[in-house]
Amino acid sequence: MQPNPLLTSPAHVLWCGPVLAQTQFANPAVSAAAAVWQGHLIEKLQAKGLTVHAISHGPQRAFPMGPLRVSARQTVFAANLVGVSMAYWNLPRWREWQWEAGYRHHLAAQIQSHRDRGHPFDCIVSYNAEHYLTRPIAQLGAQMQIPWFAIVADLPKADPAGFLARGQIARATGRVFLSIKNYEVFGNPQRDLFFEGGVVPHFASDTLVNDGVTRIAYFGGYTDLGGVRLVLEAASLLTNRAYEFHFVGAGKEGSAIDKAAQSDRRIVNHGALPQEALINLGQQMDIFIDPRPTQYSENNFPSKLLTYLGFAKPIISTMGLGVPSTYHAVLLPLDPESAPGLARRITEVVDWSSAQKNAYIKRVHDFVLLDKCWDIQAQRFYAWMQNGCAQFNAKGR
Repeated sequence: MQPNPLLTSPAHVLWCGPVLAQTQFANPAVSAAAAVWQGHLIEKLQAKGLTVHAISHGPQRAFPMGPLRVSARQTVFAANLVGVSMAYWNLPRWREWQWEAGYRHHLAAQIQSHRDRGHPFDCIVSYNAEHYLTRPIAQLGAQMQIPWFAIVADLPKADPAGFLARGQIARATGRVFLSIKNYEVFGNPQRDLFFEGGVVPHFASDTLVNDGVTRIAYFGGYTDLGGVRLVLEAASLLTNRAYEFHFVGAGKEGSAIDKAAQSDRRIVNHGALPQEALINLGQQMDIFIDPRPTQYSENNFPSKLLTYLGFAKPIISTMGLGVPSTYHAVLLPLDPESAPGLARRITEVVDWSSAQKNAYIKRVHDFVLLDKCWDIQAQRFYAWMQNGCAQFNAKGR
């Protein structure tokens, strides 16, 4: 049997997931965090010589909140990717059937086309575990003898095992869990990987901004799950000093932010921002907040923490079970998860001495640069994927 080229030379990878361009981030159905996370990993894999081709449907809110018909041309992939998409009628329930059929068709077509051209895909990577995406991969991957690596991002709190079973995730060559808790519960150390992603350092300053105004940032989805209203309630309690509250993202809670901003000029809704603008804004912030309520998603890993760590500024965060204990040294726990608790935590950070600030910044620098930057993390992923292909070949496919 010929060895899988992924083990010794540049390989062709078929990537199934929404690796979408920044122009799509204002769409509330698009997860900007997921797109950025995948984009960083793909970029590092491409730097190792891998060629990555993508398949995705174009996410939209279901009709009537979204369009009735979604064209394949509406899906815009990240600039460093060549991808194919699918058209579908955007009706609840029916659209998932179309997505599954579309993935099955495009997977088969792309796999056969690349084989015919003499550079077959050496593995398939999927992002998240929705059944309409992963069932076709499970079946076609087995039929066409291609290793499959399934990235499992968030799992629903209700019946996560059933969610994985519906997606036939157990059939993957290896599975990546972004949450340490989900890895501990569902992972197999012999073939699976805990991998939350990496950090892009944007260390512009080693001290907090010191112009008399404390700038507080929330980057992420404008949803109940994200904890947007908790930040707004805390803002209403912090009236004794000069603060600004900056929100970046998209979603249904955007109207609540806009309403609060009408009566409180300290609140700024930036909406969805391209990465360059988000980085520029982040470098001006003093404190970052992840108020994601653990009652809704205690087992998941909030990827916004990776974005926040890139700025080496204090991060106040809830501490769900999906966050590894190694992160506790660089996160300031929000406990209790309440508006008064958040307001009190913010006040404590503002009152830090210079020694406290510098000690925190050094911890973040060491944490990121020695262990969690994308260069280091992507190498871990790549080595794990190589090992998975070796095991796949050793079993005779």
